[in-house]
Amino acid sequence: IWVVGRSWGSAGLTPYRLVKGRAPATAGEVVTDVTLGRKVGEKVRVTGRDGLREYVVTGVAGPGLTRQPSVFFTGERAGELFARPGKVSAFGVFGDGDGLAERVERELGDSAAVYSGDQRGLAEATSAHEGREMLIGLGGSLIGIVLMVAVLVVSGAFGLAVRQRDREIALLRAIGATPRQVRAMIGRQAL
Repeated sequence: IWVVGRSWGSAGLTPYRLVKGRAPATAGEVVTDVTLGRKVGEKVRVTGRDGLREYVVTGVAGPGLTRQPSVFFTGERAGELFARPGKVSAFGVFGDGDGLAERVERELGDSAAVYSGDQRGLAEATSAHEGREMLIGLGGSLIGIVLMVAVLVVSGAFGLAVRQRDREIALLRAIGATPRQVRAMIGRQAL
């Protein structure tokens, strides 16, 4: 099963709350996502940067993110496994009031990206932003192709309808219809 490793301290930024058990206290303990179906006291094996290790489940957290089950480690253990030494990849800010995102952005300047509201998912999965741009480009080209095909089909059908009426148009011209009257008849047919 593919899961995301997180620090237990980050659980407060997500919808995760302890359902059973307790938070991890040592490097050999984890809290698992409720969707994984693990029980408190059970042993689980997790592959991280340092290879395959066995951990004891001390708690189960939920409700969870259905598309991305998680395993929570102690803060220092998560740092060893997943962090980039000497660098902060993300942090969360809780607060009330309007303009919190703007104040944080003003304090941090251009050194960090600030996500709030519906954009918070971009902080979790940075590849989602790149995929979104690709989908917009793909959707635009697909719309262009559909419009081109529609124009070709409509113009082909219209041309066929006019050619099928060649004899009628010739008869109308023979009995005195003006070119303007013939064009008006074809224009009404087109509409």
